Amino acid sequence: MSDAEATETDTTGPRPADESLAVPTSRRGRSRRTLILVLAVILGLGWGVYRVVTWDPNIVIKVHDGETLILQAEQGLLLTGIKVLPTLAPKNHKGVWLGKTARDFTARCVLDKSVTLERGRTPQNEAGWILGYVFVEVDGRKVFVNEELVRRGLAISRPKGLNDKYRDLFDAAEEEARKAQRGVWHPDNAEELRILRGSD
Repeated sequence: MSDAEATETDTTGPRPADESLAVPTSRRGRSRRTLILVLAVILGLGWGVYRVVTWDPNIVIKVHDGETLILQAEQGLLLTGIKVLPTLAPKNHKGVWLGKTARDFTARCVLDKSVTLERGRTPQNEAGWILGYVFVEVDGRKVFVNEELVRRGLAISRPKGLNDKYRDLFDAAEEEARKAQRGVWHPDNAEELRILRGSD
């Protein structure tokens, strides 16, 4: 074999021992896409199973204000038996607005947590919102959110109609807050108390 022939032979590059073992590029690409698709389906099914197993209709997913919640079951819930200031303050208000404080407190207690819900004797309002009493575990203790808002002076006792089961409890919490001058009962917050009492 001449040097020229040897050079031509070398430029063809190495070949597999058995050319039938070489996988065409297009087939490798299809295999990779199939594998990715199978993994995506498995992950999707796994996430779906996880959602079903962990789904809880009483998990709070949104807090609009101190007394207005949205549950994972996509139902609105109003804390009954109490009255809370709206979140937004009037334009001319100066200083801390207790409506925002109430919203922040409720959010710290219940947001992204499963709550125990006790419906009122009147279970819904005209708009279809649940009227209820909410209990939740906070730092290892059971908190009655409706009552705690009143006790902190962030709400006033306001049982309505048949939803008066905890009237005595709320009235006692309100008296405690008033004597301690908490929240709306502090002299500096007379405007909030006036708005709250006249907001029905």
